[in-house]
Order: sequence, then structure tokens, then C-alpha cells
Amino acid sequence: MLNQPTLESTLHDIAQIRRMDRGCLRVFRQGPDGPYYHHQSYENGRNVTRYVPREQAPELGQDIAGYQRFEQLV
Repeated sequence: MLNQPTLESTLHDIAQIRRMDRGCLRVFRQGPDGPYYHHQSYENGRNVTRYVPREQAPELGQDIAGYQRFEQLV
């Protein structure tokens, strides 16, 4: 029998998530200085794309992973 997570352990795991953001982060092209990124998400029923500066991409990627982890837990 598999170990089922308890309510307390699930709440603890959720509390460990510091930042969340929906959507996906993609490289939309390569430039001479490295990749260019965009972030796609749905807002008010519409697909919204915004460009993300290269230096902000790793942090946004972690925020998206946090939201995905939250979705798994709930």
C-alpha cells in the first residue's frame, strides 16, 4: 500500500511555495547575446503574451514551477 500524504504534510508543502505564476516560459528566438523569452498565460479568458528580460527569466521559471507544484498538491 502506498503512503498517502497527510493533510498536515500537504499544507506544509504548500506553505513552502513562496511565489507562483501561471503560464509557460518559452524561448522564442536566439539573439547574438543569448535567448529571448516570452511568457504566455490566460487572463480574462484570453491568451496574453509578454516579453521577459533575459535576467528575469530564471526567477519567472521558478515561479511557474511553484504554481505547477501547487496544482499537484491541491
